[in-house]
Amino acid sequence: MHASVYACALTGLEGQVVHVECLITGGLPGMHVVGLGDAALMEAKERVRAALKHSGAAIPPSRVSVNLAPAQLRKVGPAYDLAIACAILVAAGQLPQQRLAGTMLLAELALDGQLRRVPGALAAARTAKRSGFRRLIVPPDNAAEAGLVAGLEVLAPPDLRTLINALREPASAAMKLQAPLPLNVGWPHTTVGAPTAVGAPTAEPPDLAELRGLPQARRALELSAAGGHALLLVGPPGCGKTMLAQRAPSILPPLIEEDAWHATLVRSALGEPIDALVRTPPFRAPHPSGAASALLGGGPGLLPGEVTRAHGGVLFLDELAEWSRAALEGLRMPLEEGEVELIRVTGRRRYPARFALIAAMNPCPCGFWGDDDQACRCHPRDRQRYQG
Repeated sequence: MHASVYACALTGLEGQVVHVECLITGGLPGMHVVGLGDAALMEAKERVRAALKHSGAAIPPSRVSVNLAPAQLRKVGPAYDLAIACAILVAAGQLPQQRLAGTMLLAELALDGQLRRVPGALAAARTAKRSGFRRLIVPPDNAAEAGLVAGLEVLAPPDLRTLINALREPASAAMKLQAPLPLNVGWPHTTVGAPTAVGAPTAEPPDLAELRGLPQARRALELSAAGGHALLLVGPPGCGKTMLAQRAPSILPPLIEEDAWHATLVRSALGEPIDALVRTPPFRAPHPSGAASALLGGGPGLLPGEVTRAHGGVLFLDELAEWSRAALEGLRMPLEEGEVELIRVTGRRRYPARFALIAAMNPCPCGFWGDDDQACRCHPRDRQRYQG
């Protein structure tokens, strides 16, 4: 038998609908998953088999073929486990196909059938709403962020057994055409309103009003925030450069709607817990020993880097002279165009990256050139090379 359900692939900060097809035929028993998946997805057959068995269902002793279309789109991560399990049950005649009409599924399965958090649930919810789906089934830990999308029913069963039992409940005569999930199944479900009314604001950053002294540095910070200028703080260790930079977000306005969505989508794509739109300007302070890909983005999944995580807020580069030339040169495009483009063999991604750049450094290798309390021990050539 043949069956199909729908999942979502995360491509950057956006989602793309994935058609999960299952065909059960005669032949040697076994499960085969195709569709350009990574190692985590290829291991899904073991998680799905154990979760189905623990949930009171079983994979038929036949050849089970699962295809994730479009085939040319690379699939990353275990978020397709739930869709694969439901497609197998539908193909085996253990679930009615109509009960999953207009439904997108997104969850990792534990061996005991529990639904585990996956990254990108917010992007999946936006994709489901834009593509005409009526409901989205996610793990309980992803329910809050998926519920930020208005007009989409979000269902969050705790485990696969609960979902199977709900799908098997007979539909009333008035529901036979649509056959939606019952709303009194006893686990979290919601249809939310405007996302601006959901959740509480994120934690407030340290306040610049707490700082005493440093009038020139404070004035420079205020001018930088008001005009969107980059700022370089030069001074000996302990003079307050980091303390000043950490308070820069407190004098920036709250994020506008578009930037709030971008900041929230970035956190969702990286798998961070979310219960509301991010309204506070972010502050990112990566370590200078990190690679350029950590700053700009990259990796196997072309994930956003620190410049994107700082979008709408402040990117603080401490010990500027210790950063690699490749990392600093990579900042040209974000500073000039407000976005970063990652081009790799596996694909291309373009992320927003408009931020206020604040950098700090010592005036010399020892850090005490020009200090009134401690003499500098550096040769003039060393100072010139360090500042260059």
